[in-house]
Amino acid sequence: MRDIDITSILSRHPAGNSLGLAYNPVSDVLHLAHGSGSGGGFIYTLDLDGNAIKELDFEEAYRAGSYPTSLSFDRVTGHLFVFAFGVGDGVGNIVEMRTDGSAIFREFTVPIGGGGGILVRGDSIWQAMFASDVIRQYARDGNVVRDVSVSNSFPGFPGPEDITSSFTNGFFLNDFFGERIVEVDAGGREIAAISTAALGRGLGIDADASTQRIFLQVNNSDIYVLSSDFIGQIPEPSTFTVFGSGVLGLIGCYLSRRRCY
Repeated sequence: MRDIDITSILSRHPAGNSLGLAYNPVSDVLHLAHGSGSGGGFIYTLDLDGNAIKELDFEEAYRAGSYPTSLSFDRVTGHLFVFAFGVGDGVGNIVEMRTDGSAIFREFTVPIGGGGGILVRGDSIWQAMFASDVIRQYARDGNVVRDVSVSNSFPGFPGPEDITSSFTNGFFLNDFFGERIVEVDAGGREIAAISTAALGRGLGIDADASTQRIFLQVNNSDIYVLSSDFIGQIPEPSTFTVFGSGVLGLIGCYLSRRRCY
């Protein structure tokens, strides 16, 4: 396990949370999204020591008032996909662009879904639907293909916040409130649930199957690089219950996109 400190990067523009993380195996770098609302949004390119290589003002690259909430690097095209908020009530745009922001190739509108983490792989785009306990599959043209339920692992509200590929063609789902990484197969059936409580609350996740690494951004402060061994070490029950007004307050803080730490 490695720990990359990103506090100095995020302190450049302190408004909002850092909800998007993507590993780029072509350049061996990380792309990190940060920002919300009127504070604008930025995408940083970092080396694996946490040094900033590039800072991209997303509003200038895409459109005024928008900010990035999830990222996914497409290994087929070499492009970066961004889930952009601030483009309409209850919806966001999935935007395909060059990693440096110099060209926008296409966009399509999808429901926010209460969460918004996206994953691009093969011919599909996947979205974690936070409020409905499903992961949604889209074709590359933006048409909905199907919803895959993960309700056995996320009973009721809240559901998965972010999504990436697992090492076995399934998915790793980031459970922000439960402080877990949940692995499911392609049909949504749970394989494992791993506590991240010792690390913190995960805000963005990505993985690289070729090197068997998971990248987890926690607490707006650190990116942990986890080996495949991490997945098997602490199994948990597939269900949990959210109690108390303190957790409800945290949910409200998250959904309003205010800084929660």
